[in-house]
Parts: sequence; C-alpha cells; structure tokens
Amino acid sequence: MSIAARVPEDQQSDFLRLGLDDLASRLRKAGERYPVLASPRSRGAALAVQDALRAQSGASLAVAWLVRAAGPGPRGETLRLAAGRAVLGRSPSCEIRLDRDKQVAEQHAAISESRGQFAIEPLQGPVKIEDAAASSRQPLGDGDTIEIGESRFVFKCVTMGNLG
Repeated sequence: MSIAARVPEDQQSDFLRLGLDDLASRLRKAGERYPVLASPRSRGAALAVQDALRAQSGASLAVAWLVRAAGPGPRGETLRLAAGRAVLGRSPSCEIRLDRDKQVAEQHAAISESRGQFAIEPLQGPVKIEDAAASSRQPLGDGDTIEIGESRFVFKCVTMGNLG
C-alpha cells in the first residue's frame, strides 16, 4: 500500500512538534468519530510516521511495523522496524527482540526495506508468510501475516514521497 499526500508545510510542522501526550490526546479525540484512531496501534503508527518524518526532514520515507496477532506476548503489541534492515530474534543484538518465544532462534529472520519495498529473509529459523514456508528472501506487502516461532504477526507499512 502506498499513501501520497500533499500537506501544507505549517500542518506538517505542527504534526512534527506534537509530543506523545498531545498526539495521544488528538488521536483519542479523532477516535470519537473514527474509533480505529483511538487504538494503541494507531498511536504506534502515528509515532512511526512522525519519527520517520523527523529523521528524513520531509524527504521520501517508508515506515513498517509488526502487530502481534498471536503467540507469547501481548496481542496487539506494535513492534516498529528499524530503517533499512531489522533482525528479529532472541539475541540482545537484534533490533526486534522476541525473547519470550522459546522457538525463536538467536537471529531468526531479517526484514529489510529498499526504495519503498519490504522483504523478509529467514536467517537461523523457519519463517512462514501467509501460511507458506519462505526458504529465501520474500517480498512483504501491507497486511501480510508472518509466522516466526510460536508468534504470528501482521506486517504493516506505509510509504510516502518519491521512492522510485
């Protein structure tokens, strides 16, 4: 999924200046009309977009996160993926630590982004995408389900700007 928008510079600046409390308050208020915006997932997504915009000073960006659907850990938990490449596993060196899941390897898999396209590759453990085993690097799309160990995640992503 791609989202493209033209936002007046003053509105973008206002969004970037919002602190966590102000952002949460505004999302709750918007949630009165659109309930999905009051959810913790929406707050996580808004924070990820805000962080990426701050880091890239308004340039093109791609933001991705995992939402836990099942397995060890809180259902609905949002795990933001680091820009470029994020390794998932039990090791303290991993960007996404899945240490509650005993079936996850030290460096189980990696999710990477290049020019607005995301992909996952198994490293030391098996990975399933949409219930199909992935034996090598596989593209990911918004809404894909990923199984790693006993955990099941929904992959979410947003790309904005000229990534081509």
